[in-house]
Amino acid sequence: MKAKIAPHFGALIAFLTAAYPASILMFGGGYKPVPVILLVLALPFLFGIKSELVTREIKQILMAFSAYFLVVVASLLIYGGNISEADIPSRTILTLPILFLLLRYPPRKEWLLAGIGIGAFTAGMVAVYHIEVLHMSRAYTGSVVKGYMPIQSGNTAMTLGLLSLFAMFYYWGKKQYLLSLMFLAAALSGMAGSILSGSRGGWLFAPIVLFYIIYQFRHLLSKRLFALISVSLLLIGSAVLPEVENRINQAYADVELYTQKDNSGSSLGARFEMWKSAWLSLSEKPVFGQGFPGRDLAEKRYVAEGKVSKVVTHYGRAHNQYLEEASTKGLIGITALILLFAVPLAIFLRYSRLYQKHDSQWIFAQCGVIHVILVASYCLTQNFLNHNSGLMFYTVFTAIFLAGCLYKNPVVATTDSNQNTSSLL
Repeated sequence: MKAKIAPHFGALIAFLTAAYPASILMFGGGYKPVPVILLVLALPFLFGIKSELVTREIKQILMAFSAYFLVVVASLLIYGGNISEADIPSRTILTLPILFLLLRYPPRKEWLLAGIGIGAFTAGMVAVYHIEVLHMSRAYTGSVVKGYMPIQSGNTAMTLGLLSLFAMFYYWGKKQYLLSLMFLAAALSGMAGSILSGSRGGWLFAPIVLFYIIYQFRHLLSKRLFALISVSLLLIGSAVLPEVENRINQAYADVELYTQKDNSGSSLGARFEMWKSAWLSLSEKPVFGQGFPGRDLAEKRYVAEGKVSKVVTHYGRAHNQYLEEASTKGLIGITALILLFAVPLAIFLRYSRLYQKHDSQWIFAQCGVIHVILVASYCLTQNFLNHNSGLMFYTVFTAIFLAGCLYKNPVVATTDSNQNTSSLL
């Protein structure tokens, strides 16, 4: 009976993992349903986790994901504060059952890549609809369309777009040209969605990741392909140039106002003041920070003393994940955050070198590298992980890519479901 059920259950899990990126920006709150379903399906498997699944890499992930949450709990116990502060960080713990489920029933490479492509294309179409039909000033504006946030959604669209670009090169290398062109359209659509959101933080590391992708497929870069990519980028660039130009001009004006006229009322000026406040908090209590209530009190004190502008009181966070952790949880908090990124990234880099190009595990590992680097960069200008959408996107996607690249590890691949799911890759 188990032999008959396992293939169907494995296909269901693979479908859900593909549906996650496909639906994440399809509607407001699209990041919620699939992880909830996966968690419910994963809970029964917690009672029968085999020791073979708990490899060295998985132990490292357990440590990194747990540490991020436990540091928050420790801060609340020491400094006090609203228990709701631990709600969103708890997603790192809730993702772990999903990871163990996916280690037994891994994602299918083709399905997952298709889901990413659909998600990227949908992200761009939704953004165009928001701008051209609903006449929103920025795509994904939650005050108009519930369940979206322009910065969070724009960054997610950028990740989906660049992952689709990776898939484009992959299928081009396999000489599946029609499929490759479809992924190119998806990539351009996803990146256009990010641009239309006005989320400047999503562009910071995009050129670096783009170079990384091109480097991985440098053997494919014939003059014909280079010309095709260049024309495509020029076309989409001309389509969104007015929006990009407006945002660049606004950023330049904001910096000029802040540096020359000490104007903190602009978007960037307010960020500079928030970053200054967070840095002052860290300098006062560098080891474990001010705590959540202490940070708020310290911020009001800095305003009263004239050290920072009162504009900071209009925002609840530092608009920089690293400085946010520094102000509330000190160097210990920053360390926990860095481990949350560094541990998966190290695993992905290791397996990207271990496997040959175009192996399924190589694909998952490279997607993981792209994903982690981009999310880490988003945290430079936004509290990306302080939002449910951001932390779930990071942890669930990381779990999916980890399960994909670790599945054929000789140790991990000794589950009962091997014979039934080996064809999934």
